[in-house]
Amino acid sequence: KLKEAVGTTVKRSSDTRWSAKRDAVYVVKAKLDDIVKLLEDMTSDTLATTDTRNEASCLLHRMYTFSFLTMLTFWDDILTSIDRVQKRLQSPKMNFNEARSDIQSLEQHILNERDSLCEKAIMKGEKKCTEWDIDIHQQRRVRRRTRLDGEEAQDEPLNVRDEMDRVLKSIMDRLSKEMRDRFTRLRDLHEQIGFLLDTEILIDSNVDVTEKCKAAADVYEDDFDGIELGREIADCRMLINRRKGSTFVAP
Repeated sequence: KLKEAVGTTVKRSSDTRWSAKRDAVYVVKAKLDDIVKLLEDMTSDTLATTDTRNEASCLLHRMYTFSFLTMLTFWDDILTSIDRVQKRLQSPKMNFNEARSDIQSLEQHILNERDSLCEKAIMKGEKKCTEWDIDIHQQRRVRRRTRLDGEEAQDEPLNVRDEMDRVLKSIMDRLSKEMRDRFTRLRDLHEQIGFLLDTEILIDSNVDVTEKCKAAADVYEDDFDGIELGREIADCRMLINRRKGSTFVAP
């Protein structure tokens, strides 16, 4: 019935794949009104079993909450950003230096947009609650009388809104910390041998990479000789300088 109502499969979340989490949230957010309408119809469908009506009712009550509607917008924004980076990281052409840069950019984006993303999610949650007559404090739908023209909505106390703001920001802080902890190894690799992927450094004769080569060899002593690596880079620079003015293009 869900597939028929929304025109696509409502996906189950995954504990391991970020892209699956994003797909699951995106479908619900994009087809929210259709899903709610279907659940409402199922709760009053006398031809359905009691279990079916009860399950539909439980889902509906969980969706008719300020927290659900706010979190739906919040996670759709966050997971979309994460999914874009995740897909780039899966590219066979990706190297650790670019991966480190992408992850660092994502972390910075989360830090920079921390307040605005939380505010946007809360405002959309409040807007949907107003539209559906959901009592933000009781976390349930209520039947309210229609307001007269010019009549203002009752002011809502700030405690529920403030608490949601606190929860969302704590989630973003946790995400930022997880990124820093999980990808420490990439940053370490960049510090140790990242200069080997920086073409500008490798071909610039004014940059001394001797110490960098020695430091890298201290970490990977079984893989290469630091002094010999420095000499090879110097030889390459010499050849490049001799080819200046030709059609040579540095790799």
